[in-house]
Amino acid sequence: MPATVLDVLKWILMKLMKFKKFLLFSLPVLGGISFAWLALPKLGRGEAKKNFQERSLAPKKEISLTEEVAKPISYYLLSSQTLFSKAIELASQNNQKTDNNQGVNPKESDNARIVQLINEAIGQATEAVLHYPTDPRGYAQRAKIYQAIEKYLPEATKVALADWEKAASLSSNDPQYFKSASDLALKINDFQKALFCLEKASEVAPTEAQILFDLAQLENKLGLLTEAKKDYQRVLGLVVSREQKELIEKELKAIDSLLAQSPKSVIKESLETTSKKEAISLPDNPPKLEAKNLTNRIFLADPSEKKDLLIEDFADSNAFSGIGVLPGGTTKITIMNNIINNNSQVYLTPIGDSQNQILRVSQKKPASGNQPGSFTVTIPQALNHDLEFKWWIIN
Repeated sequence: MPATVLDVLKWILMKLMKFKKFLLFSLPVLGGISFAWLALPKLGRGEAKKNFQERSLAPKKEISLTEEVAKPISYYLLSSQTLFSKAIELASQNNQKTDNNQGVNPKESDNARIVQLINEAIGQATEAVLHYPTDPRGYAQRAKIYQAIEKYLPEATKVALADWEKAASLSSNDPQYFKSASDLALKINDFQKALFCLEKASEVAPTEAQILFDLAQLENKLGLLTEAKKDYQRVLGLVVSREQKELIEKELKAIDSLLAQSPKSVIKESLETTSKKEAISLPDNPPKLEAKNLTNRIFLADPSEKKDLLIEDFADSNAFSGIGVLPGGTTKITIMNNIINNNSQVYLTPIGDSQNQILRVSQKKPASGNQPGSFTVTIPQALNHDLEFKWWIIN
């Protein structure tokens, strides 16, 4: 050990001897310092330095995507919507170029870019779903995009429906998620799911007249007249328009006439078999568009800007109840319907002035192969005006 260091230690000890109170406390500290200084050369100062450098230069563990700190969900939602809006804008510009005969083939020039934007928008919405699986907004954003591309991607409708259902199941106070799911289910003629979702929407918003009216109309189409009557009556207490009230009262009168002709037990059984709920099935890997599969220019529109689907817009070919019109000057009309079979009971009631003539079903023709089913309604003598009537099928 260098002499200078020993001289320093001796000097410190001499000074400390003057302060006997602190001697016992100072000796262990000085002993530790001395031992460390004497022992460090034996352990190897160079080895310690080497170990430190090795630790500093060692590769750091990479953080995977799932370990990254998620951005706020607003970031993913805004990114997704921005990309989606750009795709809509570009598609609109392409259509205008083609309509104006500018000699541009959008399929070759920009379809690939539109597809890229859409897929990126789906990806950002999916990131929102993955990072925030209990937030309904990610599912709703992705559902909206899939609805816009259902013409170009066969599985898009089912994926959108599953996303709307999932969003609805996560939201206890927003009936629009259930309403959106119902509208989409109606579009693919999944009446059971549409009914279930509208029922849930009406539970969330029991004073929303439009939802209750849509529910009553769907129940009407499904032949659930007892339920339809109950919901039409609920709507009556919410609407203020005289015209709307008269329309509902007219429907209620026709329903009462039909209900008087059929046992209520049949109605209850029909309701139980119609309102079954199926499990929500989300895809493991959300499908994407492929530009090579598109042969025409792309038309896009934001689904949120579309008018709500109306129940009465759906064909009577898959309905259990509906409205028919017998033209003036004729004695019969055939109504196309795939629900009808040889054992079906068809109940009829006039809505307008029948001049005491009785409406009858003269023929029932079940659907067969590619041939649609139908039934024919007749009256004994032709009227000089159109006759509106309501029909109801029970199988």
